[in-house]
Amino acid sequence: MQKTDYRIFPIFFLIILIALVSALAANQFFIENINSDFLYGYETATNLIHHHLQGQNFPIAPYYFPDLLLVMLLNTLTSNITLLNYLYSIIFLFGFTLLVYNLIRSMQLTPYLASLGAMTALITFFFIIPPGMPLIREWPFSHLSVLLFSLYLLNDYIRHRTRDPKVPAILINGILIYAILISDNLLFVQLLVPLSVLILFDLLFQKSNKKFALSLLAIFFVTALLSAKTPAIMTKLFGSSVSYNVSLFRIKNLAHLNTVFAHTGQLFVDNIRANPLFYAMILLYNTATLILFALLYIKNKGFKGIENLTRILGFFVLAECCNLILATLVGKITETAHFRYLDILYIYPGISLALVITFLLQKNRDARYLYSALTLLFITCTLIFVYQNSTLLASVTFKPPYNNTIQCLDNLQKKYALEQGLADYWHVRPVRMLSKNHLQISQINNKLSLENFIDNRIYFYSDIKNKTPLTYQFIIADNLPTDLILKNIGRPDSIAMCPGAEVWLYLKKDSAAKLNQYFSPQLIE
Repeated sequence: MQKTDYRIFPIFFLIILIALVSALAANQFFIENINSDFLYGYETATNLIHHHLQGQNFPIAPYYFPDLLLVMLLNTLTSNITLLNYLYSIIFLFGFTLLVYNLIRSMQLTPYLASLGAMTALITFFFIIPPGMPLIREWPFSHLSVLLFSLYLLNDYIRHRTRDPKVPAILINGILIYAILISDNLLFVQLLVPLSVLILFDLLFQKSNKKFALSLLAIFFVTALLSAKTPAIMTKLFGSSVSYNVSLFRIKNLAHLNTVFAHTGQLFVDNIRANPLFYAMILLYNTATLILFALLYIKNKGFKGIENLTRILGFFVLAECCNLILATLVGKITETAHFRYLDILYIYPGISLALVITFLLQKNRDARYLYSALTLLFITCTLIFVYQNSTLLASVTFKPPYNNTIQCLDNLQKKYALEQGLADYWHVRPVRMLSKNHLQISQINNKLSLENFIDNRIYFYSDIKNKTPLTYQFIIADNLPTDLILKNIGRPDSIAMCPGAEVWLYLKKDSAAKLNQYFSPQLIE
């Protein structure tokens, strides 16, 4: 009978504590920097709960479908945006830790070492990286959901690669792959291409079950085809739209390619200068992983655990290369904010190092220097995290966000009996979701045209069936061409200044009529 390794319980406690505190910091960042992007998923989930699928426009950027299902489920517990975000974060962190734990167990390591390795990955990922890359603290409805799915699919392949495939498992994988693949074609290259290479390698050297391997490859091919047809299907059956772009490459010619690479290279140089600690840690992770793995492979060649470690690290390297190459070729990296498309370049090195260190601890039980190094790493990471997030953790709250801008707009609503207004993309969603007076805002673009961009038709009509337009009383003029507003609509009756929002009020009969005459003929499909 195998004895219980009681050393595992303190590790479990630390993992829970780290996850809870990390989620608190992320939640405070969410509240203090809340914007239209952050709120997209929560608003869309609410729309779907209330059966507004027909008018929804799904964007190309977020990997949203699994996230939407999760938030719809969490909505049954609470509608508080702050609590929803915190619960989402907790689930994400625990899901990440569990998947890394399973990867380590696939290398035939003990539960204790697998727990220690998972905690190491959690710390290196969420304690060191946030100081340089805030994207980790912005994970809801971002590209991080595909990280969990990639780790899951890699786990599933390694666990079942020598077994006959089961139909229910194949169907579940097919549905999951399709659900995320329709969100962004970048996933095809950063997940399915590396995994396909790994599968073909195992098939070539007869290290996997042919039926299982070929069934996965068939799923990849079929879901890729279905994904390309999704926009037409969604429009025809539900009247909604999915902005899935089938075109992978947007490079026009060789000169354009050189320009793109030069521009991307300069962005990297600027980003490295701005975040030297972050990139120094990534370089350290990669260098340490390479050296330690080389030593391990030489001494443990032929051991099943080292074979699985090689598969995992090989997948990570291929995925990082594919991610960087394709993100550049499709022209996604045009500004620093677009580095979120390269998230796995910053995440996989920490996981890789945790896996290699854990494997080394298993094979070298007397390697006390490693335990000392790990202890030093934990202490250092904790100090960095506390220092970088001290201001976030100092004012923890679970109240729904209600910043000065929204408070000011609500006061204007009470003063002037406002009901509907217009604004650009960055203002519409925060006002709609955070206003306590239920202000309704329709989205317009820089050409002063109503635009259903990552939005829903219900926010443009008082009656969608009869296409009855809303009646507007104001425009939030920030980020909009004021000269065009003056030319086409005229001067407002008054202008109210709110923090971060300049509100143009059209309250008199003539000015309000001119405002609505301009927008009422515009239709949203």
